[in-house]
Amino acid sequence: MHYLHLALGIIFAAALSIPILKMAKDGGLTVTNYREEKIPVAIGIAIFASIIAMALASHLMNLEVDYKYLFVITGVFVIGFLDDIIQDKENKGFKGHFKAFFKGTLTTGFLKAAGIPLLLLFYFSWDEYTIIIDLIFISLAVNLLNFFDLRPGRCQKVFLGWNILLLPFFTVINPIYLGALGMVSFTLLLDLKEKGMLGDAGANLLGIITGLNLLYLPLEIKYIMYTIVVILTIIGERYSFTKIIEKNPFLRFLDMLGRRK
Repeated sequence: MHYLHLALGIIFAAALSIPILKMAKDGGLTVTNYREEKIPVAIGIAIFASIIAMALASHLMNLEVDYKYLFVITGVFVIGFLDDIIQDKENKGFKGHFKAFFKGTLTTGFLKAAGIPLLLLFYFSWDEYTIIIDLIFISLAVNLLNFFDLRPGRCQKVFLGWNILLLPFFTVINPIYLGALGMVSFTLLLDLKEKGMLGDAGANLLGIITGLNLLYLPLEIKYIMYTIVVILTIIGERYSFTKIIEKNPFLRFLDMLGRRK
């Protein structure tokens, strides 16, 4: 059944992505990219629509659907979508959003920082003694994926690379996660060709799927990954991943792979 979810992900992404990108462009849901070009910011919407379509198809075929998982990623997607619509460019990083909040300004970044842990409470049982630790690190994973959404395909490459490397170690494999791997395998091509952008909705979506997957790792590997998430988050808050990547020939090669010159 795992291969079926992977195939469904690719099929739904292929069917929905182009029409959704066109709809977003026609409706003015665009942003200016690093080339100063107007790009529809709707790849995240396409991935989310594909997840919903896959969940519906799975339900109709009597396949497993994790509704708590679906609820959480829907909420995180909505928070990111608000960010795409409002496009707060003044406040950056945790520090900027919390500073704005304590000055009396509510930002979408603060909504994400506060809202994602609250949404995650629906996913956990209160008798899990690690709940606070897991809440913190899953929220950090969502934020981390956003750091990489600055160049075409970068965030989706990180998502695919990270999750495929960990795939052999998962003790449980969620069907939505497998479907997302298939979807991103397709939407990555659109991102690389600059036909669309993930947006905060998409980066949040990939971040929450990545974060939730960490729960299904053996304990030792899970805490190693939590440590990596913290280290990368600190680096992302203090430095520019783009500059780090550009200075490293191997990372630059991976970053440029498939992109327009």
